[in-house]
Amino acid sequence: MIKLILSGFILAVLLFAFFAVMAPILLGLAAIYFGVLPLQKHLRYRALLRKYGNESLARMLANKTIWENQTAEQLNDALGAPLVITQQDGLEIRTYRLMSMGRFNTQVVLQDGLVRSWTSA
Repeated sequence: MIKLILSGFILAVLLFAFFAVMAPILLGLAAIYFGVLPLQKHLRYRALLRKYGNESLARMLANKTIWENQTAEQLNDALGAPLVITQQDGLEIRTYRLMSMGRFNTQVVLQDGLVRSWTSA
């Protein structure tokens, strides 16, 4: 009888430990699945819309789009802070590491504060 109670107690402790570890993981996956990430993207879009007052510009920045003649500030709003900034022959070369859509090591060349070219590996 005591062995049965003890084994039931051990099983209860093991189940509790398992769910204590797994609960945050399962809640995180559920949050991603049910829309926390889309909500964050929408809130970022709303902040960019307030800043620039232009829907298409805010959408492009929220989608991390790069285009020619984009300002350095818009580039920062789109991609965030670069990993590395180098100066070469009057050009500023910014290197980013983007994890979305399989892109990484994006390099953007700016001249006079405007995007002139970029490459993504």
